[in-house]
Parts: sequence; structure tokens; C-alpha cells
Amino acid sequence: MSPLVEEALKHLTANCNISVLHIFDEDQVKLTLKALHKHGEILDSDAIEAWVLAHHWKANPAKSIAAWARTIASNGQVRLKYRAYFSNEQEIIRQLQAGLAATPTQRQMASPA
Repeated sequence: MSPLVEEALKHLTANCNISVLHIFDEDQVKLTLKALHKHGEILDSDAIEAWVLAHHWKANPAKSIAAWARTIASNGQVRLKYRAYFSNEQEIIRQLQAGLAATPTQRQMASPA
């Protein structure tokens, strides 16, 4: 798994309900996966599912994320219900790259208490 994909999973873990995905969480996950795929990242659904499970996601959301990753990786379509509420794919990638570039101290200062 690339560092950018892992950064995306960390971001989603910090910003989504990891027990039961809300409809907005679903769209955030789908849009992030789409952005990664368009950016040329490999979406290994098995590795993604293993990562989220290892980071305390519940089984049902983990299975959904893996299924969306598999669909997107095979150039399939996923439906976004509230697309207008989220950043575009380029902005998502920019934010993830900025997160990767941040030092550990900067990350700790930026994370919510």
C-alpha cells in the first residue's frame, strides 16, 4: 500500500464513524477512493480492508470500503448522494499530500483534541 493511500485511510479513520458509516461518510470514502484511483494509486481492496480492520473499524464498514475500492479499481461506478458537500478530487489529493509532508509534530498540533 502506498503512503498516500495509507494517509487517506488515516484521514478517513479520523473523520468518519468507524462503527456505522453515515451517508456523508460513505460519500467521503467513495470520493477519496475515486481521487486516489484517478491519481494513479493502486487500490488493493484486500490490503485496504485489512488496514481498516487493524485500525478498529467495524466489519460492515470495512467490507463496504473494500467493495467500493474493488469497484473503483476496476473502473466501475459508485454513486455519490451528496457530492456537492465535498472537495473535488484534486483538492483531496492536495490535502493528503500536505498531510504526508507534515512533520509528526505538525500532525499532532493539527489533530483534534
